[in-house]
Amino acid sequence: MKGLTGKVNSLTKLYKNHHNRLKVVLFFTICFISVSFFKTLYIQLFTKQTIPIDKQAKVKGSRGAILDRNNNKLAYDIDFYDIELNIKGITQEDISSARYFMKEYLDLNISNLEGLVSGSHKDKIVLLEGVPYYIVDNLKNVFDKYPQIKKSPKYKGRYYPEKELASQLIGRFSHKKNSVGLWGIERSMNESLKAHSDSLNFSITSRGHNRKNFSSDELENLSGQDVVLTIDINYQRILEQELLRYLEKTNSSSANGIIVDPYSGEILALASVPSLDLNKPFSNDESTRDYVSRYSYEPGSTLKTFSVLAGISNDVITLSEEYYCENGRYRIPNLKKRRIIQDHEGRDTLSVKEILAYSSNIGLVKMSADIGERHIYNTFKSFGFGQKTGIDFYTDVSGELKNLNQWNVHSLVSIPIGQELRVTNLQIAMAYSAIANGGFLMQPKIVLDSPTQIVRKVANRQDLDLLIESLKMTVSEGTASYMKDESICSYGKTGTAQVFDVKNNQYSDSLFISSYAGVF
Repeated sequence: MKGLTGKVNSLTKLYKNHHNRLKVVLFFTICFISVSFFKTLYIQLFTKQTIPIDKQAKVKGSRGAILDRNNNKLAYDIDFYDIELNIKGITQEDISSARYFMKEYLDLNISNLEGLVSGSHKDKIVLLEGVPYYIVDNLKNVFDKYPQIKKSPKYKGRYYPEKELASQLIGRFSHKKNSVGLWGIERSMNESLKAHSDSLNFSITSRGHNRKNFSSDELENLSGQDVVLTIDINYQRILEQELLRYLEKTNSSSANGIIVDPYSGEILALASVPSLDLNKPFSNDESTRDYVSRYSYEPGSTLKTFSVLAGISNDVITLSEEYYCENGRYRIPNLKKRRIIQDHEGRDTLSVKEILAYSSNIGLVKMSADIGERHIYNTFKSFGFGQKTGIDFYTDVSGELKNLNQWNVHSLVSIPIGQELRVTNLQIAMAYSAIANGGFLMQPKIVLDSPTQIVRKVANRQDLDLLIESLKMTVSEGTASYMKDESICSYGKTGTAQVFDVKNNQYSDSLFISSYAGVF
């Protein structure tokens, strides 16, 4: 028993020693496993190491920006949100709160919100589309107070910082709805502006997220080209303010205008009012129309200038030559159908210079009979009437000037005083630019880096200097004397064209298009 007891004690001692060593080994093993586990856990949760797996995915660049001549942005891409309302389980109090939110923070009055909610079969409705990211991001804390109002995922959209300024010229583009612009530069220069797509490299993070693995240059190569216009946004703003002022003053239905550098053909401002805010939805297509280049009309007296020039340049008349102006009422002789020509002011005898300055229809008609239809037609044609201007990267209409073989007995009465033909204000602007620059018809430019082009020589300086004498008199004491300003040198010609009433086949006594073409 002693011997057995001794063996048992020896085995027990051996076991205890071995167990202690086992515990030590087990302790260090457990420590090693714990460190590895926590290190792995740390890497998985708190670091962004990548699994060495790359992939390619489609990436689209940004659409090119539209800028004015001084690099002020007129159109460019930014991020947007839509504002949504969760209507599942919505209460009347929630609807009232949503209406308040939209009015207070986004300046939108939604009067029929109850109807929108009751008429929807979805869990949410869109209250407002296309809200710039910076507006929404500034409302981050406000959203917490209105849990039923949510913002959509961020998306790319088109932003127009000047809103309605130059809206017909710039045009509109939507990343959501369009592959090309709807009108204006956004449409005509789409090939230059449009963004491109390509497959670029991404890495996959340890948590399965995609991480960009391409350079900024690679992304930039997918973006559209910027387009720099000849427009000066300061001139544009002045022009639109003046047009709106006189639109209200005269109670007219619309107004349009253009400012051109006569030596380069660069358009510094081009506007039609009323206009539209390019950042807001619109339903009236008429507000998108550029009346300067895409609307032709019978201009009236602004074209008398070129009838007089036809006589001067062909040595038929002189500025001092006089015509009896019938005291304001004249029946055209040798016409089977009775035709009366009237002046807005009855005058006796006027010189050619005075006929233009006081805009006498009677004097001009008598003068044109001496000049002849061929000289008048050739002069009008040479100055670009009846033809597209050739404006770069933009579209205009040609208007209408009858070929000489289509003129009838009334044409030599009507056309010299600006009737029986149709022109655009862009054509008139370029024609008067030719007077200002010494006789060169320029191709109008709207894109700054396009070349300056002379269409043709249309008159000589000596004849134009004589013509300008009459046009200066128009401002100093003639029909434009109300615009006289001693601080600047200016000249030009007024026009008040009767609108032709197609229904009654005669010119209206109550509808007019008033205009002024001037140089300063």
